[in-house]
Amino acid sequence: MAVDTEFHSERHFHPRLMLIQLRADLGPAWLVDPLADLDLAPLGKALSEVPLLLHGGVMDLQILHREIGMRPISVFDTQISAGCAGGGFPIRLQELVRRHLDMRVPKTETLSDWSQRPLSADQLRYAADDVLLLEPLAGALEAKVAALGNTEIAAACTAEHVARALLPEDHQQAWRTVPGAHLLDDKERAVLQALAAWRDGAAQDRDVARSNVVSDSMLLDLARRQPTSFDALRANRRMPSQVWKREGSAVLACVAAGQTATPPPGPVSRGRLWRELVGVAARTSEAERGVAPELVLTEATIDRLAAGLPIESWRQSALGPEFSAFLEGRKGIFLPGKWTT
Repeated sequence: MAVDTEFHSERHFHPRLMLIQLRADLGPAWLVDPLADLDLAPLGKALSEVPLLLHGGVMDLQILHREIGMRPISVFDTQISAGCAGGGFPIRLQELVRRHLDMRVPKTETLSDWSQRPLSADQLRYAADDVLLLEPLAGALEAKVAALGNTEIAAACTAEHVARALLPEDHQQAWRTVPGAHLLDDKERAVLQALAAWRDGAAQDRDVARSNVVSDSMLLDLARRQPTSFDALRANRRMPSQVWKREGSAVLACVAAGQTATPPPGPVSRGRLWRELVGVAARTSEAERGVAPELVLTEATIDRLAAGLPIESWRQSALGPEFSAFLEGRKGIFLPGKWTT
């Protein structure tokens, strides 16, 4: 079953589901309207019993799991497969269709208002194309992944993405998604954890975007400065007035709690240059193996490598023996991205 969704994520804590697109067995596209007061639980059950075909499906899986109880038995993701077929990651569906099917798909409705009813003919056509094109695209990508010997790598990577999409929300881990969090020291990271957990809870309770409570950049600033008074809170001239007027007491309480909390584990320090060189080595492996580093080198994986710990076998296979030899100092890289002994 080919599956896609349209949703709005800009103003709410959880994205609002606006449309579900389906296609089974090379049949017609079915467009299901979640705004039509339908009982979609039977659809969630049905989609949990068949293999699913998606493109960049992590958000689709999260939404459908939360909204209609879908829990897939298996998934083929064309975006992940393209990343295991020398195509880079992430790549938009329209670009993959152009490359592999030699077709041009208009992108005019990407950011249109999917909450309006009735939907326009252009919107309906755009939505249907998203599932009508998935099966022929999947066939082309599956063959290319197999030709590179990356079928098991793609399956393991997809399974990891699916498992992550279905994890229950954990506000205590929200700090990990704040850009720049890995640059903080232990005390600053503990404060950021407290602030990010509070922000997630507040945004969820109010059903607003996280940035409507406090932006990422302000969270990082607060974790570094750790203000203990309203005057100190206002010391950053870019601090929005709503933060110290509406959220000031909560922010100061989070700072105080974070200052006495046990910090969450941070990245293993090997220096920024080392981490950048690991990324260069992964790019060199990509040229050899065809697997995009974005699929292999998560921050957690780099931390394990920095600590000298083993990583998953599929990651080892994706990076190849030359990458391991590079980490051990037995191989180097010379421009333009070639291994040397």
